[in-house]
Amino acid sequence: MSSPSTLSDFFDQARLSAQVFHLGRRVHPCDAGHFRAFEEERTAWESPLRGTARVAIVLHAEGTPAQQAVVWCLAFPLDELGQLQPAPRDAFLRRLHERQGERPSGEALLDPLKDNPLAFAPEPLTLALLHAQAFKILGLPPSAKFAEAQAYYTGEPDAHDWASLDYQSVADWCVRMDAAQARRLAGRVDALPGEPLTALCRMLEHLPSEEPELIEALRARAERDPGLRDACLRALLASPIDAAAAQLVRLLDHRTSVEELAIISARGWHHLEHEQRLARYLEAIAQAPALDFTNCVRDLAQLPRLRLPVIMALRNAADGSAVRRRLNELPRR
Repeated sequence: MSSPSTLSDFFDQARLSAQVFHLGRRVHPCDAGHFRAFEEERTAWESPLRGTARVAIVLHAEGTPAQQAVVWCLAFPLDELGQLQPAPRDAFLRRLHERQGERPSGEALLDPLKDNPLAFAPEPLTLALLHAQAFKILGLPPSAKFAEAQAYYTGEPDAHDWASLDYQSVADWCVRMDAAQARRLAGRVDALPGEPLTALCRMLEHLPSEEPELIEALRARAERDPGLRDACLRALLASPIDAAAAQLVRLLDHRTSVEELAIISARGWHHLEHEQRLARYLEAIAQAPALDFTNCVRDLAQLPRLRLPVIMALRNAADGSAVRRRLNELPRR
């Protein structure tokens, strides 16, 4: 048997079932074809974070119960174009190939992570979101407090207090929430205390809602509650629907704060795949002296879907604009 040249090849040869998840800007499933193409250096990573492709790979040997799955959390370094830098991955593959004859499963699958420079430990929120999505995909039941979280957020009469819940139960419910429950939740957003609303919003940043009533409820709460404004904005701007894009435009219509500009980049960047919105956003960050314009632009340009639009917007910046002034201030090479 030939040595595997990618992790995808290794999983095939070792007869391991592998489900890949993004752990970068959002926690969500990664298409297997995209991961393979990335490994084969045929495409840039679609969701880079600080120069890395952060993934979780949920593994279990074929024919074994899904409950025996283990998780690899790996951060692959990227080059300036968002492509894989293969050397660290290749070193990891060599370690794996040494154990390939054992057809690893269970705890043996964790051995290659020991002292592995690619491995990292995600924060608790990320792990809760990962477990919730992986358990649903693998057909496993949610956590024990799932029903309590559902009852609390939908306002059922016998709901427990917020204090009895945890991040895992909230993540499990958000992953499995249907449209009818989202509409019921929309009616509860205005009355939710700060802590449970913030927890909900942190989940919705990664699990964007397409329910217009919920997006409108978050917008209204953001407008009336300054202390929860940023949390609500992060959740609603993550949504792909037109109402969320309209909120981004409303933010740009006024003097956008540094915090709001950061939220747009982190959670609403997909709404910048629009020539006018992108140009206005770049002008806004150019007008913010507290922001490092170069780093902000570089962060956006790392996203493959925005790289060319950003380059074109910079090239077409009008004379006298803040963007043109910032570009003129850059050192000449």
